[in-house]
Amino acid sequence: MTADGGSRDSAARVFREIDRVRDESGAPEDEPRHSDLASGKPWPIFVPDPDVEDSG
Repeated sequence: MTADGGSRDSAARVFREIDRVRDESGAPEDEPRHSDLASGKPWPIFVPDPDVEDSG
């Protein structure tokens, strides 16, 4: 369903947007947040923003 979460991964972009809206508006408490629990992949997929400098 999702690839690597990069800029060309349209499914991951859509899921991140859904998560953002749910973070702002709320979601059912008993609804799992992961799009594919059986995949074993972490969610949400985080990809470092190339425009952000590491301050650490």
